[in-house]
Amino acid sequence: MGVERSPAGLLDLPVDWRTACASHRSQDYQLQAWTFMAPVLDQIERTEDADLLEWSVQRALSWCRTVLDESAPEMAWYDMALAWRAPRLAHLFERSLTQPGRTPQELDLLHRAVVAHQRALLSPSSFNGGTNHGLYTALGQIAFARRLAELPGMTEIAEQGRDRLREVVRGQLAADGGHREHSPDYHRMVVDSLADAIGDELIEDPDLVALVDRAAHVTGWFVRPDGEIEQIGDSPARTVARSTRSRRDPVTDFVVTGGRSGTPPEEESLLLPDSGYAVVRAPRPTTSQELRDASYLTLAGAFHSRTHKHADDLAVTWFDRGRELLVDSGRFGYLDVLPGEHPDRDQGFYYGRPERQYVEGTCAHNTVSADGEDHDRRSRAPYGSAVREVRREGAVHVVTGEVDHGHWRHRRVVRLQPGVRLDVEDEVVSLDGAEHTFETWWNLPGDLELSEPGSAGVHHSGADPADELVLTGGGTGLRILAVDGAGRWRTARGEQEPRLGWRSREDYSLTPCWNVSRGVLARHHVFATSFVLGGYA
Repeated sequence: MGVERSPAGLLDLPVDWRTACASHRSQDYQLQAWTFMAPVLDQIERTEDADLLEWSVQRALSWCRTVLDESAPEMAWYDMALAWRAPRLAHLFERSLTQPGRTPQELDLLHRAVVAHQRALLSPSSFNGGTNHGLYTALGQIAFARRLAELPGMTEIAEQGRDRLREVVRGQLAADGGHREHSPDYHRMVVDSLADAIGDELIEDPDLVALVDRAAHVTGWFVRPDGEIEQIGDSPARTVARSTRSRRDPVTDFVVTGGRSGTPPEEESLLLPDSGYAVVRAPRPTTSQELRDASYLTLAGAFHSRTHKHADDLAVTWFDRGRELLVDSGRFGYLDVLPGEHPDRDQGFYYGRPERQYVEGTCAHNTVSADGEDHDRRSRAPYGSAVREVRREGAVHVVTGEVDHGHWRHRRVVRLQPGVRLDVEDEVVSLDGAEHTFETWWNLPGDLELSEPGSAGVHHSGADPADELVLTGGGTGLRILAVDGAGRWRTARGEQEPRLGWRSREDYSLTPCWNVSRGVLARHHVFATSFVLGGYA
């Protein structure tokens, strides 16, 4: 059958549902959600394989005996585990009703599980309409109720699911089609799920379908010229697969397939004034080569809730000449949930792992801080969107945003000349009358080499060397110029004490990157930073 043993024998009977993955929250959730059954059930649908069906039913019965007849494991009724498991249980129960040799006792146990899932789905505690979890609860219960529509109570389950779906989609997706959880990869994931639901006829409301189509168009704008999703917020480095259902939009199709299909974009920039992003991809690509060669810039200024929100107000990323230049920190992974009373909760942290806290922090993003503090995500009310404008001035694309941090304000103006340079003006103003130490933070790929201006092969701009950095590598050179008279550059790469100069391209892994910064003590200051591309070796 090909599924009798996992590599570690985890799914051999009897399955240890209580402790097998208890030390790892994400793995435990996947186990309790029966994620391992998804490809098996797909195969059963295609082949009617009786052995695979029996394999699946026996593991479902094992789960039922543990959870229904004993105290439940911690993650058994976690909202996301419930959302994904319910339609899988419905599938198995429906098939078991006509499966030869199924005993009355086994059918009764599966039916008891179905009733327990009905009760759980109807409970308000199963539905968090403020996050994408609520989306999966709504879709899961609609699918669950549709497969077992003849059972008592399923009409109520389905109606509640449709009401919840309308609430959560309009809460998750802003009117501009952007997802409100601060992370392009979660945007992609949610759009894929919604598009699948449309294909499965779980979503029939034309207004919701139109909103999903707008969101599918936005997905393409979050994809860099190299095909990776931009690492804003809790987004790992991931090449967007051609299987993404966001390809229902022809422009996204063009971007994801590298120009091999779909329709080239009509614009060079996109402003998402509700969800809080601005994106520039220029010059406008019409061929595969032009897409690979395009400059790509993002400005993220969004705070809708604490969900997946990093301390990254008005952070910039930049990709040009076929490579990353200004990078975001990634997500690292969700480890070590903090107790509710832990003081780190007051700083906006939900997880205690130091690496996770670092990638959430302000210094790990391309933005500005005050007094060495991360941007407030706990006591400050969410402001929605802080991105103000995208416009073009000749060959230069201009993006602006402004954030009120309570005791200080930050206004950022970004000017991109594709393939040539990026100029960033950061105006910081004290709002409480006190002087503050303001710092600009920039993070660049760790494979670049830091060189002294004027050294062999490196052109010196003529600026004070203290105000200039030069990074080279891969045939590309980048001069970083400070032209505002503030403090000298500080540089770090892969430092541990304090932790500085790291990024996470994949979960549970940090790799060194360059972190460069400057600071000034002032009530009002305008940082002016220029990044100039060259042809250094």
